[in-house]
Amino acid sequence: MSMVVGVATTRAQAKRKAVTKPLRVPDIEGHVGVDHEQLIRLQQEDPRILALVDAGRTSRRGGKIVSFVKARGIVYRRYQDLGRNVDVKQVVLPKPLREYVISVAHDSITGAHLGIRRTKDKVLSNFY
Repeated sequence: MSMVVGVATTRAQAKRKAVTKPLRVPDIEGHVGVDHEQLIRLQQEDPRILALVDAGRTSRRGGKIVSFVKARGIVYRRYQDLGRNVDVKQVVLPKPLREYVISVAHDSITGAHLGIRRTKDKVLSNFY
């Protein structure tokens, strides 16, 4: 008797395997670059970010772990999905930079016509 193995992939399986490509920021006119020190300063001035770091909480739900960590002075959100073997560090954006990052992701050539969901996924691949 021979064994038959199915080769079909369900939508749920494909979604679990899907990898979001990181956001690439092209050289665009009017780009307001932020250096390491400026980002640290902006994060320190944002009370919501300070509250996240001060709380020092780690939440665990169904094989998913979310925590906020500081590395080289910058606050990151660390998301781990143990079931999918995913470990993502996202820079926590201070309020003054949020609109700018979304606009770069949406309006730039690399973000053209992605739609709301894909633009959001691109931004979330690097930022929180």
